[in-house]
Amino acid sequence: MSAAQAPASSPGPVRDHARGCELDVLVAPRAARSRVVGLHDGRLKVQLAAPPVDGAANEALRALLADRLEIAASALEIAHGATGRRKTVRVAGVRAAVARGRLGLAALALGLGLSACTVEVPFPVRVVLPDDSTDLNRADNLALELGPDAYFVSYPVRGTDFEVELEFEPDAVERTLALYLADGTELLAWGRSVPFVMLSPPGDLAVLMARPGVLSVYPGEVAEPDPDLLAVHAPGRGLMLMSGAGDIALLNETSFDIELGARLSSPPEPGDGAFVADARGRVWRVGVDDGVGAAMYDPGTDVWAVATVTGDDTGARPGAATVIGPGHDRVYLAGGGGHTDLVALSLEPDDQGVIALAPVAALDGPRTGARLLALDRGDDEVLLLVGGAEADAPAVYFPEGGHAFGPVGDWTNIQCIRLDAGDEDEAATVELLCLGGLRGGQPTGDALVLRVPAAVESTEVEERPAFLSAPLADPRLFADDLAVYAQGAAQWWRVSRKDLAVELTETVATRVHGGHSITLGTGVTFLVGGRDLDDRAVDRWWIFAPSLAPM
Repeated sequence: MSAAQAPASSPGPVRDHARGCELDVLVAPRAARSRVVGLHDGRLKVQLAAPPVDGAANEALRALLADRLEIAASALEIAHGATGRRKTVRVAGVRAAVARGRLGLAALALGLGLSACTVEVPFPVRVVLPDDSTDLNRADNLALELGPDAYFVSYPVRGTDFEVELEFEPDAVERTLALYLADGTELLAWGRSVPFVMLSPPGDLAVLMARPGVLSVYPGEVAEPDPDLLAVHAPGRGLMLMSGAGDIALLNETSFDIELGARLSSPPEPGDGAFVADARGRVWRVGVDDGVGAAMYDPGTDVWAVATVTGDDTGARPGAATVIGPGHDRVYLAGGGGHTDLVALSLEPDDQGVIALAPVAALDGPRTGARLLALDRGDDEVLLLVGGAEADAPAVYFPEGGHAFGPVGDWTNIQCIRLDAGDEDEAATVELLCLGGLRGGQPTGDALVLRVPAAVESTEVEERPAFLSAPLADPRLFADDLAVYAQGAAQWWRVSRKDLAVELTETVATRVHGGHSITLGTGVTFLVGGRDLDDRAVDRWWIFAPSLAPM
């Protein structure tokens, strides 16, 4: 691997003009939402929700760029390509360097130097920055880390207007690329790519950077916000999204482009059942309110297939708690309706598309509104329920063994997250923090700390009343090496892993309830869907990058 060096600056798609600057743009109309995607084929790629009809796409382009450039739309004109996808936009009063910074452009060009020849193979990597990135302009250095051999190099930069070039020999090693943007020693934002191979690098590799330990605004507004949006991470693919009407889309975690897919006709209601992904990257829409049913979507073929569910009792289970098994090969269903059992629904259909619903264990009641958890214990998995609508039920219940712990009472919609390091050693004690939800029908800030040893009958449950400084009816949880975080009611709490100290801090997220927090394979977590303080569908997405523990 040869030494890295900063290249001479090149104008790229943004260049100075007599009255300001010009942008070479590639437009993708009729997208799910309007946003600036980044660099693509030497141009600034922009997705527009508007159709290319009667100038609507051009007006939408001018409005979007004006917002990002912080100028009036009247300062922009379509100089070339008014009727095509490739356009040149002329901007008055803004120089190219300023425009690149406001657009969050950071082109990273990696040249693969072949040791036996003089030809360089271009390997472009697009950097995606948060929408609210003005504070990142104080950055003075960018560090690049290429795994797994921990190749690390740092460059001086001026804000977000930077380019980097490396030369190295291609090989078949699976690698990741991490970028760290800093002001001195203060880390401002960072991100990591999906794994890739130098011999056959993806042509659209992107790195999404976000501020550590807080929520940032993902670039672009949602054109048609859906409070009932469902979301799940499909391994090896990205963020799968499903609207309440059954429309499906993939936010590709390699390129961070959105790809629209086939619609599922007559989907279950948004609050019915589960939306999960199996180990092959396929997604499943499981319904339980009118009987257990399932449909599978394969992003590779863009086809839905409705499965046939067999079993002794496939009847309706409204309100059943659900969780995907650690192996991503089955979905567990607990209680619901009048059922007082735990069952497992296979996600491995046979050649005729048949999947089986099999009994697992009995419950101590329907446990409607409970949280079902599946703990990975090496070669084993431990299932437990936290909460439920029954007034006489203990807060924690292990179906396999019938062990019950904790305070008694009605506690629904509680959310849980691991406090320990996630050790899969069968002998390790798993520590969980469960908080928020509705207790006795009222929003609560109470919490439980669970310590689950290998012998679950020795589980300890510690109740922490008023753990949060305000009630949180519908929290969404996040985690990194230093803390866990709770978002809801347009607020943000940080909970130290070390001593469980709680801190309420400001946040850009306006979500109050609903929606989903989903972690991708790159480590970034998305917060999508839900409603705001005015009970309107939120029209932005937020992203969370973990804080990094000091070395």
